[in-house]
Amino acid sequence: MNRDRKSVLIERDDTIRWRRRYLMTIKDYHCQNRIYYLDETWLNEGHTKQKVWVVDNIENRRQAFNDGLTTGICNPSGKERRLISLHIGSKAGFVENGLLLFEGKKTTDYHEERNA
Repeated sequence: MNRDRKSVLIERDDTIRWRRRYLMTIKDYHCQNRIYYLDETWLNEGHTKQKVWVVDNIENRRQAFNDGLTTGICNPSGKERRLISLHIGSKAGFVENGLLLFEGKKTTDYHEERNA
């Protein structure tokens, strides 16, 4: 194939018509609030935050315990049980009864479990 600086990408007419029709349909759906989004996340047992608030006026562990505080974050003991959460919503908010929450059975990639 001979390529030079004057070459242009030319699309087929049917592809152009399909794209226009698709974009018009999506625009109509947006106007009718018919666009919904689905997402998922997971939470491992023993999940901890990487950053936490620190109180710097605690003298010892006993004082922390008496004040109802901890002495730091705990490291998880490894891959344990996992909760998987899926929910669907739109710009109007979450869909009623749209939450799917279940305990994962595998310690590998959780995406396989959603499709089961």
